[in-house]
Amino acid sequence: ALNRLHLLHCTLVPGIALNPNGSPAQPDQASLQLAIAGLETVMERCIVGKIHSHEHAILKATDSIIDATAHDRVAISALNNEAPGAILSLNACTVIGKVHTAEVDLISNCILFAALTSGDTWSAPVRAMRKQAGCVRFSWLPFESIVPARHRCVPDSAQTAQQIAPGFTSLRYGTAAYGQLTSATPLSILRGADDECEMGVFHHLYGAQRETNLHIRLAEYLRVGLRAGIFYES
Repeated sequence: ALNRLHLLHCTLVPGIALNPNGSPAQPDQASLQLAIAGLETVMERCIVGKIHSHEHAILKATDSIIDATAHDRVAISALNNEAPGAILSLNACTVIGKVHTAEVDLISNCILFAALTSGDTWSAPVRAMRKQAGCVRFSWLPFESIVPARHRCVPDSAQTAQQIAPGFTSLRYGTAAYGQLTSATPLSILRGADDECEMGVFHHLYGAQRETNLHIRLAEYLRVGLRAGIFYES
């Protein structure tokens, strides 16, 4: 049986394929099925759709997008959409959709953009079966999520849950600004990672540090009486 799967710079189209209007052709179909117990899957710089996995498999992702094509669809779970999926480790990832995992090892600098709908059978949009192990740190996830210990995550209370949420330029796969945070996103997300950069899949671009450095250099070299600003092209 397959023991280890390594995906590097790969795209497994969310929704299997796109319709002529750009919408997902099969939004409820999994792009990746990890049905072997003990299988360790490592993803780096990837875009994948919904993931079905065995409870005793291991899933590790870095700088990747896991996209269920809507934040109220299931992004990570077992084969039946209800049971818990693989043991999960995420670093600087954006997950669009609900998550049900057997155990969280470490989730760091991530955005877990999930929500429940009226009549939903899930108890929480993000939940781990075993909460005694693991940690979620410097990440955004719904406040009502059922996860192990949180460290410097947002929102940190039910009162701030409505004010602190990520805004995306586009969540449709195939568009130029896919997965990009808008400039109106709260600073606690845009600069909320452990190195004061943005949470999510574009963490590795270090946009916040680049802007800070640019402001410093502009102030040094501008002539007296002139002012400079940053104007975003997209």
